[in-house]
Amino acid sequence: MNDQTVIGDAAISADELAEFVSVARSFAQDVPGKLWAELDVGAKDAIEKSWNGVCEIGFDRCLVDEDAGGAGLPAAALPAIVEEIATGDGGVAMLTLLSNIALAALPDDKISGLRENGRFVYAPAVGSREPNVTLPTLSGGKLTGEAAFVVGGWQADGLVVACRDGESFALAAVDGDDAGVKFELVDDQLALGSARVARVAFSSATATAVGGANELAHADAVLNAGIGAISRGISRRARGLAQEYAENRYQGGGQIIIHGAVRDMLARMSERELGMPQASLSGAGSELAIGLASKISLTDAAVLTTLDAIQVFGGMGYMRETGVEKLMRDAKYCQVYPRPNWIARDELLELQRERH
Repeated sequence: MNDQTVIGDAAISADELAEFVSVARSFAQDVPGKLWAELDVGAKDAIEKSWNGVCEIGFDRCLVDEDAGGAGLPAAALPAIVEEIATGDGGVAMLTLLSNIALAALPDDKISGLRENGRFVYAPAVGSREPNVTLPTLSGGKLTGEAAFVVGGWQADGLVVACRDGESFALAAVDGDDAGVKFELVDDQLALGSARVARVAFSSATATAVGGANELAHADAVLNAGIGAISRGISRRARGLAQEYAENRYQGGGQIIIHGAVRDMLARMSERELGMPQASLSGAGSELAIGLASKISLTDAAVLTTLDAIQVFGGMGYMRETGVEKLMRDAKYCQVYPRPNWIARDELLELQRERH
């Protein structure tokens, strides 16, 4: 496997994937990486500039077929791209992830007619998919109910929503301008400020079924692997900032990186970063189970790494201007979205029990 990287049931040239990752890395450094403070507080101009940049390089729809204006990448190539974007800002990476999941669910003829720079968002079920969990209901081409706390959902041009269609789970596409769709911005968002959260209510909104339970499981698999990838990007940024600070901060007669406690924390950060695999959708097990496993392990590692980064900075670690306390908040957000890891672990266990 010298020139091909096998990703799930598809293959992509290693050189081609490396090129996409390189573009994502440059974008992360040049745009969201320089706007992180404004993005953290949800500044509209910074969000617009970052999102327009994502759209300009086509990362909002890289899973879409080339005939419909995308790059036609396999779903499992997306985590590597959003990981790089997350080194600049986790919220921008989350918007990129959710847009790709939403657009990949739509028929090609609908995608080709969408306006440029539009925001299209996947609204997953926020709890485990048990019978008693309340989801929007699709019936007769109408969607009714609430999709609470839709990340990136504020004033979205289009939504692909996890819902119930009779007794089954489904995906439904809804136009954000439909009179039956109501957005309510959630104020005082703790983290991922550039992916503004909204409560979204559907009152007999016109909707189109775009998938059933299998498509919903695939969307959730990509979502979970993507969140794990974003967490890896956050971890990398935190470790880099902490190491740079330790090498340039002088106290007690030298750089603080000479102190054993600091060295131990930095080593643990590197251990997590190098010891954990990249977020994946391929391996032994169902796609959804693998995505869940990636999400759980990588978000847990990111929380530990960002906490260590704050400790390396000492009292300065709690100051906004360092940027590390933002990374800690972003990492924690990933750990609890779209469902807390303790619930995700329970779902993973059930998937494995079904498999065996």
